[in-house]
Amino acid sequence: MKHADVVIIGGGQAGLALSHCLGRAGIDHVVLERGRIGERWRTQSWRSLRLLTPNWLNGLPGSPYEGPDPDGFRTKDVFVHDLETYASRWQVPVECSVEVTSCRRTGGGFALATGAGDWSARVVVVATGHCDRSMMPFVSETRGGPLNIHASQYRSPGELPPGEVLIVGASSSGVQIADELARAGRRVMLSVGKHTRLPRLWRGKDIFFWLCQMGVMAQPLDGLANPESARRQPSLQLAGRPDKADVDLATLQALGVELTGRVLGIANREIAFADDLAAQIAAADAKQARLLTEIDRFAGAARPGRR
Repeated sequence: MKHADVVIIGGGQAGLALSHCLGRAGIDHVVLERGRIGERWRTQSWRSLRLLTPNWLNGLPGSPYEGPDPDGFRTKDVFVHDLETYASRWQVPVECSVEVTSCRRTGGGFALATGAGDWSARVVVVATGHCDRSMMPFVSETRGGPLNIHASQYRSPGELPPGEVLIVGASSSGVQIADELARAGRRVMLSVGKHTRLPRLWRGKDIFFWLCQMGVMAQPLDGLANPESARRQPSLQLAGRPDKADVDLATLQALGVELTGRVLGIANREIAFADDLAAQIAAADAKQARLLTEIDRFAGAARPGRR
């Protein structure tokens, strides 16, 4: 049985960043990655995906972004290359193609079983991301019917069978896939549930500039009033486009995307939708107005007279 003081599960940006910090502190550790570095970026996203966060926000400990386009948005392939470069530069002790199949407490820490042998550790850190499990509603109801895939399985418009496409969910993945399919000439319906809409740019800055300045991005989980509710919040309805344009429900409607309420159920190959589209949009609009008002107040206090 192999041993490390700390075992980090996951060789993505979180696992690599933590490894750098532990290494600088002289703490013995290892990173176990089920596939390759940045595996989910490689195999569980569509081909044209760009990061939602601007380049200046994507630096890792010890390696801030120093390129020529701080306000741009890297493609997933470039980001994967950057992760590999980071791991090499900082000599991250990562073992690839090692999938952890179980982890249990022992008297002195943890015992982990993997496809490449067992490990023991005093501390285990799960760095697999907060969206690592696909949620597929109505799987049994759609079995034997039209193709039903998760967003992590979508690759490009040309790799879907002919016909209309229903996308369930209007957060970042849903709106970006809807946008790509509509621009490719596909007929698209978008089922809209709870979502958070914000503009890409506000007061001349990327929206993440303001969220960082206000401390929103650094809130510890135990400092939130309702951590469980925070975990269930949908991702921001944003896209990392080179032209920095918004991708929201209005732009999708202009492309011909048909908006519907939430999917309530599927029976006999018929889909029932909730009559709540207007309410979902109104709630998102109200939340956006509150957040932008908070930003305006903060910006006004920090930079009097500037807008």
